[in-house]
Amino acid sequence: MSSPDPHAHSKRVAHHFYWWVRAGVTLALVAYLVWQVRPQIGTLQLHLAHPLGLALTLGCIVLAMMLSTWQWYILIPWTDRVSFWQLLAYYLQSLFWNNFLPGGLGGDAVRVLALRAASGRMDTAVSSVLMARITGLWSVVFLAAASALFYAGRVGWHVAFPFLMFALGVLILTASGTVFLLSVPRLGLIRRLPAWLTDWHAGLRICFNQPMLLLQALGCAFAIQLCAVAINAFMALALNLAITPAQLLLSLPLINLITLVPISIGGFGVREGSSVYFLGLVGVPAADAIVLALAVYALLALVAAAGAGICTVWATLFNTSRMRPDRSDP
Repeated sequence: MSSPDPHAHSKRVAHHFYWWVRAGVTLALVAYLVWQVRPQIGTLQLHLAHPLGLALTLGCIVLAMMLSTWQWYILIPWTDRVSFWQLLAYYLQSLFWNNFLPGGLGGDAVRVLALRAASGRMDTAVSSVLMARITGLWSVVFLAAASALFYAGRVGWHVAFPFLMFALGVLILTASGTVFLLSVPRLGLIRRLPAWLTDWHAGLRICFNQPMLLLQALGCAFAIQLCAVAINAFMALALNLAITPAQLLLSLPLINLITLVPISIGGFGVREGSSVYFLGLVGVPAADAIVLALAVYALLALVAAAGAGICTVWATLFNTSRMRPDRSDP
């Protein structure tokens, strides 16, 4: 009988402590934002002004999810691939769990574990998910840098200084992290790592050494970011909020970057606060920014939950039907 891990209890306590800290941060941020803009929210006459806008929002959400799944699909070596629809179910499940986990990292873990169970390859699962995350991050960083430069040229460098410094800082961090992940680790470091980690790093470098594959993945990532702008623009149209696609294109990449910071549950509070700040820089009222952020998040959560259930059931039935013996044989 194995002896209990003496550190297991302290790890559980620390995990629960960090979860409650994030929950407290989430509640505090949301309460503060609602308190600050409650007079403006009270004056809003919210209603579904344009049903077509809501239908277009749903269409763009489905398109973005399909593109995200395809980006992940092409980054998996063909020898380890599962069906596209099975990957879509895993992706939707990860989106569902991201509603309760910080920074999107929990959803990535769900994808890794699901693909590992399906393919039997931990290195492939980790490298494909991480490469999808890297290409997606670079698309956001490029758009954020472009929007910061455009904004500075429009309103002046002094006014846009915080915008520019944030974009530059994220660009430096992303470049440094990418170089660190994709560089050849020193032999001394390799010897200290478990075998599955060295296999994962080798898989990551194999993806990086295929420029056409990376260009396809990066193209998908840019298309996903444009879908995000369209989702928010159509939702603003549906709710009759005075927010233009140009304002969203300038601010949304930076909002998405801030939301990745794992300090709250599901990005609550962080997403709304960054929406108020960055959309406010381009002239959007705080109440409109918060309403738009909450409406888009709620619709994404509903679509992810419904889609995850439908795709999981479909994939299960499909796999079961394939496993049934052919009874036509004598």
